Amino acid sequence: MGAIVAAGTTLGTFKMHSNWGWRIPSLLQLVPSALQITFIYFMPESPRWLISKGRGDEAMAILVKYHAEGDATSEFVKAEYVQIEKTLELERETESVGWTELIATSGMRRRILVGGFLGLATQWSGNGLTSYFLARILDNVGVHDNHTKNVINLGITCWGFFNATIFALTSSRFKRRTIYLVRSRSLVQIYWLIHPPRLAQSPCFACLRLGR
Repeated sequence: MGAIVAAGTTLGTFKMHSNWGWRIPSLLQLVPSALQITFIYFMPESPRWLISKGRGDEAMAILVKYHAEGDATSEFVKAEYVQIEKTLELERETESVGWTELIATSGMRRRILVGGFLGLATQWSGNGLTSYFLARILDNVGVHDNHTKNVINLGITCWGFFNATIFALTSSRFKRRTIYLVRSRSLVQIYWLIHPPRLAQSPCFACLRLGR
């Protein structure tokens, strides 16, 4: 939602000839932070932090108030309290574990490899291109009007929000490994299709006006 608001704001301010054209979007980014700083003092303390400091009664009171609507006999709150305690105990037990544990076994080394590749795959997905180089990409394909660029930027942002909502609601129905493999294979196929030599042979190359 924040990205949609930002894209909509820049669409409305890009025609300003003064410095306020970029100052307004920048100042609007201060609003959420200012709200957090203002209202954080009215928020209850973290139950997890209270339990870690030995203030379990206060933590239980907060959980009962906000998670059980005042019902002190709620089984959900009791289970939540026990879960927090168990998590803190596990964290204390693993405090002495060193960084070498990450590569101590073949399973851990594979997890490191997968985790590292996920960061690379995220960049390969095109998020960086559409976020930071959208204006230059649109110039390369023949779109030079600033209004059109801002409209496209807003449209991409709304489209991303729509897809993110759909997948957030449906991804739990599929296996994670299946989703990951399908996505990775799809990206490989897409990059193969738009590979420069193949793109140069495409009849759409002239109309796209992509220059190297």
